Amino acid sequence: MLSAFCAAAIAIAGYLVTDAYLGLATWTYATGVQGLVFGQTIASISVVAYFLRDRRGHCSWRVVFAPVLGALGLVVGLIMIVGNFEITTGMDGAVNWILLAPTPLLFGGGLLYAAWLKRRSPAVYADLGTQQAAHEHFIERQEG
Repeated sequence: MLSAFCAAAIAIAGYLVTDAYLGLATWTYATGVQGLVFGQTIASISVVAYFLRDRRGHCSWRVVFAPVLGALGLVVGLIMIVGNFEITTGMDGAVNWILLAPTPLLFGGGLLYAAWLKRRSPAVYADLGTQQAAHEHFIERQEG
């Protein structure tokens, strides 16, 4: 399967008359980095939201100000990455937006699926992210 993807990437690079490494690898690297920073940004915002509800007895610096500064730094970094994406990919135009689009679209899809799951299967929703749920899923896959 991996060989098929590699062959497809080389074929695309050949069709586009670009170097497979400098072209496609750079695009995937750029997309991966922005996806990683997007994920870290979302996680840091969720940390701020969590500690605003439950400070767990810690001082304001530890659970409010430091996490907010970290989240702001990641937001600024993400804005800079998206705003200057053509520098990383070496391309101009719509292709950059096509490379950027899957990250927020998949995130939004995940939120919609979670909302649907919370409404339709509250027990399954409550188990999301638990070790028990992961174990049960693994067992089901082994048996099926």
